Amino acid sequence: MLTKDSHAISPVIGVILMAAITVVLAATIAMFSFNFNSGLPNYNNVMIQVERVNSTCILIKNVGSSDQRHILFDPPGMPNGQSGEDATGFYGAFNVTVNDVEISNHVHHGAPSCTSDIGSLQYFSPVTPNSKVTVIANYKDSSKFVVWEGFV
Repeated sequence: MLTKDSHAISPVIGVILMAAITVVLAATIAMFSFNFNSGLPNYNNVMIQVERVNSTCILIKNVGSSDQRHILFDPPGMPNGQSGEDATGFYGAFNVTVNDVEISNHVHHGAPSCTSDIGSLQYFSPVTPNSKVTVIANYKDSSKFVVWEGFV
């Protein structure tokens, strides 16, 4: 006489599922234990604030983050003596493009600029209203990352 089995799944399928879960869990633990993710790029997090000052100028304020110490203060290829250079001879840590064209840094009214200090300011001009602005941070390891992009 045939009887109805009350198991929800076959015991063989259950064993296979448990073995698969164990393998996935072991692989995940091994990845973190042996640092298998070291080949991934190291992304630094820098927070900035972008504001419009007037019809031709924007302000970039360095808000700060834990990765602040990784910012490069004298990006390669920046000539000395340009406006925006501070008393130590360092140039700004950010490259700014407006509508995909790089613009220069201008400092107004002696504002603190071109430093990694939280609260430091950089003014950029000319920037027409509703322009697409991209801010790229330069890092000590020669990497560059977009830290802000939008319309101002």
